[in-house]
Formats: sequence, C-alpha cells, structure tokens
Amino acid sequence: MTLGINDDFFARAEVGQDIPPLEKKAALKELFMTWGRRGGELHPVFGDSHLEAEKQATTQAEAKGMDTLHFTSMLAGTQALEFISQMITNWLPSPKGWLFGGQLKARLIRPISPDELISCRGKIAEKREGKAGKCLVCEVWIENETGERAVSGEATIQF
Repeated sequence: MTLGINDDFFARAEVGQDIPPLEKKAALKELFMTWGRRGGELHPVFGDSHLEAEKQATTQAEAKGMDTLHFTSMLAGTQALEFISQMITNWLPSPKGWLFGGQLKARLIRPISPDELISCRGKIAEKREGKAGKCLVCEVWIENETGERAVSGEATIQF
C-alpha cells in the first residue's frame, strides 16, 4: 500500500540517520491528572490525595533505608510508547505513514521513575522498497540521563 506521502523525504532518508530526539520529563502527577480523567471528573485513585499518600510512604521508606521501588509509581508503559510515537510524528513531514499503517514493537526493559528526565531516540535501520510499497524500519528507544535504556524497539513507517 502506498500512501503517497512525501516521496522526497523517503528518497533523502539514509540508513543510520538519527531521528531528532524528544526529551521529556516523566512528570507523573501531570500524566495522572490527564490519564485519570473520565467524563470530565478525576478518578479518585489519580487524585492529589493518592499521590500525596504515596509520596509520604516513599519518604518514610527512604528514611528507614528501605528500597523505595515498591513504594513509587512508575510511568505507564503505554505512555512511554506514546512518547516514541510523538517523536516519530514530530520528525515526519506528514504523519500519515505512521498513523495509518505504522507499527511499533517495543520491549519495556526497566521502569521509568516519576520526574525522571528521559530522551526518546531513534535511527533508520533499513529502507525497503517493493510491491507492498516503501517503508522505513527504525530502531527506537527511551533512555535516561545516564544513557540507560528503559524501552527498546522497532518502528516501521509506511510511505
């Protein structure tokens, strides 16, 4: 299937070319406030009181020298994948090939902590042309400030 979108972009794309990165702060409270809304109302589990109680439990655990991983919320895996999708959409001159026929296969490697600065990154791994049309296969990932990967995957964009 050819989507007829910007053949010039495909022609200029080169294997090994980086996708412009997308940096985000995994601002948990803000994500909860948007993801937790249903019918205009905030579900109680996503409200301020839940987050404050969780923060208090984490602070108390840290004061006792306990592992706080079990006391902290983590960025939802689906939200991390949306960040990768946003990076790809920002890069393309038209998102049609991504939104209507694109594929994302990803593996969650480690949790992303609240307020962690993350970078979505990618590069073109392969260009394909054939009877089915043109596509770019890209290696994509999310890493933290020290370069440790939290998500790793492959995105296929149809042209």
